[in-house]
Parts: sequence; structure tokens; C-alpha cells
Amino acid sequence: MVAEFRRLHQFLEEQEKRILAQMAEVEKEIAAKREAHLARLSRELSSLDSLIREMEEKLQEPASELLQDIRSFLQR
Repeated sequence: MVAEFRRLHQFLEEQEKRILAQMAEVEKEIAAKREAHLARLSRELSSLDSLIREMEEKLQEPASELLQDIRSFLQR
């Protein structure tokens, strides 16, 4: 009976170690994906900021120039 308990205990400890190792790998994958998404979002935000600044500059132009630039601006 004691030997059976020890075998079961050892089996459960091995399972725990295996599952903890898998969890650590999943955590690494999640962290890497999160970093990649954050980097992409940062690039997109920077691009949008540039676009907003450019639009604000265009709004300072006379209406005739603004209308001429709108077509090229919207084709981006």
C-alpha cells in the first residue's frame, strides 16, 4: 500500500512538473505575441499621428489648394 502511494505521488509530481513547464512555454508565447501586437499598434499609432498632423497642416491652406490636395490625400 505504501509503495503504491509513493508511485502515485511520484507520478503526480512528474505530471505537475510537466504541466508547469507547459504553462511556462505558453506564458512565453503569450508575452511574445503581446509584444508583437504592441509594436504593431505603436507603428500604426505613429502613422495616424503623422496623418493627423498632415491634415491639420492642410487645413491651414487656402480652400482651393485644400480641394486640390484632397484627392491625393484620400488615395493613401
